[in-house]
Amino acid sequence: MQTTATPRFNRIIERYYQPLFRFAVALCGDPEAALVFTQRTFQLAHECAPHRKDKSGISQWLFTILFTQFLKARVSPRQRRD
Repeated sequence: MQTTATPRFNRIIERYYQPLFRFAVALCGDPEAALVFTQRTFQLAHECAPHRKDKSGISQWLFTILFTQFLKARVSPRQRRD
């Protein structure tokens, strides 16, 4: 995954990529979809990181982002209210 992120964020990606990917596979059962969920998680985290006040709990924050994406993807288009 290439990124224009800071060295600190790159270290976060290196540390959490595999655990997040495994979690995504466990949720959806599809490695290709899990890859998309994982990459999107880091994209969203990178976009939101400057606005995040609490710098602790990064692991929980990333897993929550991924899980929320998974839940949103499961909502049918008729039920979605974006």
